[in-house]
Amino acid sequence: MSAVFSTSSWLENIFDITSSVFQPPWLQAFRTQQFKKFRERGLPTMQEERWKYTPVSYLERTNFSLPIISNKWPKNCLEENLNSIILLVFNNGHFSEEMSDLHLLPPEVILSPLSAALQAHEHLVKPYLLQQLDGQRHPFMYLNSAFLNEGIFLQIPKNCVIPYPIHFLFLNINQSYFMASPRNIIVAHENSQVKIIEEHRAYQAENYFINVVTELYTNSNARVDYYKLQREHLTSTHIANINVHQKQNSCVNTFLVDFGSRLAREDLTINLYERRATCHMKGLYLLRHDDQHIDNHIYVDHAAENCTSSVLYKGILDKKSQAVFNSKVYAHVEAKKTHAQQTNHNLLLSSSAEVNTKPELEIYTDDVTCLHGATVGQVNAEALFYLRARGIEKEAALKLLAHAFITDVIEKIEDSAMKNYIQRQVSHYAGL
Repeated sequence: MSAVFSTSSWLENIFDITSSVFQPPWLQAFRTQQFKKFRERGLPTMQEERWKYTPVSYLERTNFSLPIISNKWPKNCLEENLNSIILLVFNNGHFSEEMSDLHLLPPEVILSPLSAALQAHEHLVKPYLLQQLDGQRHPFMYLNSAFLNEGIFLQIPKNCVIPYPIHFLFLNINQSYFMASPRNIIVAHENSQVKIIEEHRAYQAENYFINVVTELYTNSNARVDYYKLQREHLTSTHIANINVHQKQNSCVNTFLVDFGSRLAREDLTINLYERRATCHMKGLYLLRHDDQHIDNHIYVDHAAENCTSSVLYKGILDKKSQAVFNSKVYAHVEAKKTHAQQTNHNLLLSSSAEVNTKPELEIYTDDVTCLHGATVGQVNAEALFYLRARGIEKEAALKLLAHAFITDVIEKIEDSAMKNYIQRQVSHYAGL
């Protein structure tokens, strides 16, 4: 059973406020419809299989408000960013032109905040916003659609190769108890290529709720390398739905890294619609604090023949943290010669940490190659003793072993600048 929101919910108040903001009539109607569907569906509960380890009922009891722009930018907040990039910065869910840098953007590429794209390119944006989302399985997508106001629209034309990474930076600054609902739409047309990093950071913001949806459409022979880095405040909630739609011969590589949040949920759905589409998914989650919770749910839909997918996720958990990992490959009758692999490894640095992992296969065709496996283990006692015997303190030795555990995943990043950036974030934030 779902937890249906009461009529006195804080949601009613902020929905009325957002509805007063001018938007096209079709978008107002769509948002009202999505809000109704969310109210009818309600929050997922732990009685539902997909949410059995991940409680979210506290969201209804928390009075969130709408985010406001902060005029107190943290000093040097952009110093850590990649060099030679195209940068879009959002301040508490609002686009910040002064902090963004688009001078390296090729002129034929459309890249803008979603609100501006709705005004300048409504005919391009509308079909993607009105896509029917599976809100019964992913109810937070209904909620995102009901409150969507800002985000990113990126369209890369045919045969366009963008030589620089595009960095979407969402900063949550100096505000507490707010909810932001970014919607990101990325469209890569035939034979195009792009590298994207979507990053979420916090500076003196607490107890907020980020509900983000990123839709990625890759047409024939397009390639997209998509990186996501989540390092929200440890009192925050970060729920993300990432939906990838792939056509013939397209290639998508995803790399998700989660450090922060009280509760983080990453739902990654891959749709391989046409022949020879390829998707490689990698991820890291590093939980160092009591009561941190990360839930990675991956669903790979093989709907055509000769498609390839791979999943490699690793997690390190300390203290009383918890992780959930569920990855499912579904191969349709038409999906002959499917190649799929799923791997999840977890390292527990504490006897109080907990992992629930379940890779799954559901195959309705033959002539396939599908593998899956998962491990959960403590630090190797002999390796720890070896390091301690050479004069290394226990904490330093544990960090060395943890770093060695995840190095092979980071080394698989092909782009050297992105690899170094991810490595710096892991070293700085996770202490590895």
